[in-house]
Amino acid sequence: MEKPSIRPFIEKWTDEVVSFGFEFASPEMSTGETIASATATRTPIEAGGLVIDSTSYTASTATVKLSGGINGNDYQVNILAVTSLGHTLRGNMLVRIIH
Repeated sequence: MEKPSIRPFIEKWTDEVVSFGFEFASPEMSTGETIASATATRTPIEAGGLVIDSTSYTASTATVKLSGGINGNDYQVNILAVTSLGHTLRGNMLVRIIH
């Protein structure tokens, strides 16, 4: 039950602080199953690069709050959610810093 949730390419300004949600639903999750935890990572990791300010979740959505980044750079953001039934769900997106 590990099918990634893929978001499209996202453009972000260096001074923006933005949140993006990853919605997990059927068939990724069974009826009554909920997200029990969520963590986010990004690559590359570099000085002055994209910052993951926080990660939060509801029953079916994992959200990552992002800031910073170096103009012209691309970052891969990955989210890992573990459900109440112990299933692992993954989501990812590409963030391009445009200004």
